[in-house]
Amino acid sequence: ALLRNGAGEIVEVATPYTGEDIYKVRHTQSADVLFLVHPWIPQKELRRLAVDQFELRDFEYRRGPFRPFNNDEAALLAVSGTQGVVKVTTNVPTFTAEMVGSLLYAEEKELRSVKPWVAAEKKVPLGALRRSDQKVYRCVSIPVLTGLAGTPYYVCGSVRPVHDSGRAFDGPQDVKFDNVNDYAVGVEWEYVHGGFGIMKITAFTSPFEVTATVIERIPDSIVGNVPPPVAGPWTFNGDGTTKQFSIPGATSSSYLDYQVKIDGVPVQSNPYYPGGSGTGGTSGGGIGRGGNVAQEVM
Repeated sequence: ALLRNGAGEIVEVATPYTGEDIYKVRHTQSADVLFLVHPWIPQKELRRLAVDQFELRDFEYRRGPFRPFNNDEAALLAVSGTQGVVKVTTNVPTFTAEMVGSLLYAEEKELRSVKPWVAAEKKVPLGALRRSDQKVYRCVSIPVLTGLAGTPYYVCGSVRPVHDSGRAFDGPQDVKFDNVNDYAVGVEWEYVHGGFGIMKITAFTSPFEVTATVIERIPDSIVGNVPPPVAGPWTFNGDGTTKQFSIPGATSSSYLDYQVKIDGVPVQSNPYYPGGSGTGGTSGGGIGRGGNVAQEVM
């Protein structure tokens, strides 16, 4: 039977599928959500909001899938912050307007900036970062040492942090005695990031810059701004110094973009053009034929 609402109207949901497309749709269900996939139509979710109300929406990807990693060491990428809305910059043409809505994965290149977590490390400072299981954690809680014998201290426990959300202790924070001083075992670690960050591109600025919203926190070592793209080898026309030339009567008002005149008549604009009176090899210049009759102003 057709589903109808309280007014007796047939409940319908607009979809992007044509009559032919519908035979290529595959689906699976989880409670009130039906996941729909198609070879060339983006994945959808059909959600049941009430007994007579449904909604079709795009599936929100959070962790890929992603393309192969960039392996060009000269292609640099940086993110302006660790969370929220950020600016992503590169030093090579990377982005297009069609990328808005897609996910961007950025991974740490250097891991040496964060020390490894080590069992029994003594008096790790509050707020210190440590790396464990390829993830980064922050020390957020240490044992209370008041009322203990000798010169009390604390050490990390023996349970390596491996969690990927929230906080966890690496030891029970129980008190022991080393024959001189009391010491407590165990500190609390908060998950910071997994060595990578994921963003969703929300706006296109240029091939070198986009705006994105952070989905998974960006590692601190990626935060910054890539310098503006720098051109490769470049130069001016002219040799930068010559204004009078070895040809009698030849002068120029400029040593950069110059035109050469002999007795007021423009001639070969670069005396260093191969075959001219200079040493040859600098950029620019016109091509003279039959006694220097051409000019070029760059």
